[in-house]
Amino acid sequence: MLRWLLEEARMPSDNSALCSVVRSWLSVAPADSRQLLEAARLLAPREASSVDNSEELVHAAAAKGDLGLLRYLHEELGCGLGSGVLVSGAKGGSEAMLEWLVEWQCGEVGEAEQLDGCYLEAGKRGPLAMLKCLRRLGVPWSEGLLLKAIGSGLPLPVVQWLWGQGARISGQQLQSARRAAQVRPGQEGVEVVEWLEGHLV
Repeated sequence: MLRWLLEEARMPSDNSALCSVVRSWLSVAPADSRQLLEAARLLAPREASSVDNSEELVHAAAAKGDLGLLRYLHEELGCGLGSGVLVSGAKGGSEAMLEWLVEWQCGEVGEAEQLDGCYLEAGKRGPLAMLKCLRRLGVPWSEGLLLKAIGSGLPLPVVQWLWGQGARISGQQLQSARRAAQVRPGQEGVEVVEWLEGHLV
């Protein structure tokens, strides 16, 4: 589909048009790694500056846990890897991806406030393996992470793990946690708040 848009439909080859096409395609197509690789190869022959417009491809590859494709985009096409890519990588469920991203960035993976998203995305996956990987790699979090986790609807085992790793909320923030719990389905939100209340005493 993307090849047809770029070649058969004679889309303009300027960078802004390419960026628009790629962004639109990724927003509506359930692209797999093969399709993402095809898109990357179609972009490759264009001007070198076109790599700045392949941010969508980078984040899509990271979110799919496709380290091979991400390395191709970075090493062969020169696509940049900002700290936001680490958040996308946490969605992909690949510890190898996270390890490579952190190593590439020499341990300076971004501001703690921004990188809270890594833990929130990893926490949505269920198992604690990705959370433990992030912690092992030294990815920082902000003081507000635990409250964000409650507001994001992360399950009690994730909240308990974050608490065990030193994430905290204050007594004043607990009121915000109660409000966040009220919009969660079933008793799960209530259980999270009750557990926190028992540990803040």
